[in-house]
Amino acid sequence: MEVLKHKIINCLALLPLLVLTACNDLYIPADTNEHTLAILAKCVVGDTVFVKVRSTISLDDKTIQSVSTDESTYPTEKIYPYQLLVNGMPVPHDYIVQQGDEIKVTAHDDILGSAYGSCTMPKPCHNVKADFKPSLVMVDSINYDGSRPTIYSVKFNGILTVEVTDSPNQHDFYSFGLDSYVDSPVLNDYELPGFNFYSGFVDLDNEPIFGEHISEFESAFGNRSSNFGCFTDRQFSGNSYKLHIQIENATIFVYPYNIDKKGKEDVGLSINLSTISPDTYKWNCFLWYSNYSLMYEMADAGLAPYMPAFSNVSTGAGIVTAYTPTYIKISLRDLVEEQLAKFLKK
Repeated sequence: MEVLKHKIINCLALLPLLVLTACNDLYIPADTNEHTLAILAKCVVGDTVFVKVRSTISLDDKTIQSVSTDESTYPTEKIYPYQLLVNGMPVPHDYIVQQGDEIKVTAHDDILGSAYGSCTMPKPCHNVKADFKPSLVMVDSINYDGSRPTIYSVKFNGILTVEVTDSPNQHDFYSFGLDSYVDSPVLNDYELPGFNFYSGFVDLDNEPIFGEHISEFESAFGNRSSNFGCFTDRQFSGNSYKLHIQIENATIFVYPYNIDKKGKEDVGLSINLSTISPDTYKWNCFLWYSNYSLMYEMADAGLAPYMPAFSNVSTGAGIVTAYTPTYIKISLRDLVEEQLAKFLKK
């Protein structure tokens, strides 16, 4: 709290200008004086559309209209029916989204009125390349006093490099995601896979492009991207850019007695590099500002107004997002087997 007070004291002289100019292009004012329908929809190529339609919920005096995806938060809240249209034609709710689709979600209630929101599914990334260079690999054995077979842990750090090639003559927006995977031929609940992977700490803060949405004001007071994974092509339009992602304390547990002897089992990193719609980028920027920005802390302290949530829904409440993912897997099985063999020779 003392750090916040120090920040606030140093920026009071700039406050009038900041309130007037900070991110006006990102937010659409929402009228919280009356309830309307709010739409939250996530459209991902290759998947069905996730949709929730609710009445708007005012959060205290923050004038931010929010749609919750957590069923336990408002267990008695009414969920409203909706219609899904693709390229102007009604489709069933289990429709699988395709590249280039124009998705529209509409809803109507006799009391709350109508609401609609739409998005266009962007073209996918092309020619994406990825590489992982491990470092500080440590192998250890875990033995439960002979009561169970020995298992092994392979712990490591490393740098993940992902090269993005941008499409020329258009402004593109991207989202980066990273997870671990274990591909196993296990067919039933009684057989366990030979690997278990904890991907550790993924540090996005040291990749500068993830902080391009942060204003000079925020940067001057040490604000960081806080693992914000979205970025644009404004720094490399029509060219290529390499993301450098630091991974720390990743651990793969090895269960030798469960490993598939035919070599079909695999373990590694799963990269999701998605192209996203401009509105999806703006929505994610709003989420960052509402959770991590100094301006939001100042609003909590009563020194600035809260920023209304960005919305592309007709009522000003909710969002329809668009993601076209490209998935890349980097196998780490060879690394594990090599390091384990060295360990067992000692």
